[in-house]
Amino acid sequence: MSSLEIRATISHRLPLFPPRQVHNWFRTAGTLSNLLSLAGSRKDQVIRQRFVSSIMRIMQLIASGESSRNKLAALLSTFSVFLVIIVYVGFVSYGQWTHWKTNTTWYDQLAISFEHGQLSLQVTPSPALVALHDPYDPAERKPLGYSNYIGDLSLYQGKYYLYFGPAPVIIDLALKLLTINAIGDQYPTFIFVIGILILQSLLLIRFGQRFYPDAPLWLMPMCIFFVGLASPSTWMLSEASAYTLAIAGG
Repeated sequence: MSSLEIRATISHRLPLFPPRQVHNWFRTAGTLSNLLSLAGSRKDQVIRQRFVSSIMRIMQLIASGESSRNKLAALLSTFSVFLVIIVYVGFVSYGQWTHWKTNTTWYDQLAISFEHGQLSLQVTPSPALVALHDPYDPAERKPLGYSNYIGDLSLYQGKYYLYFGPAPVIIDLALKLLTINAIGDQYPTFIFVIGILILQSLLLIRFGQRFYPDAPLWLMPMCIFFVGLASPSTWMLSEASAYTLAIAGG
């Protein structure tokens, strides 16, 4: 298939792109390839040939048929998902990438309790707190200081309980097969947010295939990218803790 045939077929298959814009694509590709060949060395010629063949291959995928077009759309959408995941790593690590700050480990403690066949946490309340006439009274608790009780856990009959949903424990129990160290709540939060990203991406793709089958190829990857970076996903990662894990994991 010649370049003219490819150009005409693309204009037919992608009516949202006018023929003049398709022509500009080819002209831009030709200009870039000419710039690559200015040095004139054999290495530059090889780069130029590979660049042009890559551009032509993408154009052929768009023009060769619906099956190839769907493959290219899936490839671009997958790339967009991986790009969002990279941004997620930046958020959950506060830009440090390899070091992820641990804010809480409550679900790790709940996983340990489940392994021991109990619902209460392994954390033992302060004896001074338990000895109070009414440990639920803030005024009576005030002389003890904040270090003697945990405000966001439920105290019942001398034991602490986590009142958030227990579903995220499944991830902690799986991760405990790989490590003996305490698992910060930021790790299962990250896993659940990625799960949300994948599910919403599949939903977008299904929606696009059903209602907008002729939409341009770039539209779906852009939708996946921007929806993936929308709140609250990025907020949950930047504040990853037991609170956001309960939101992400239910």
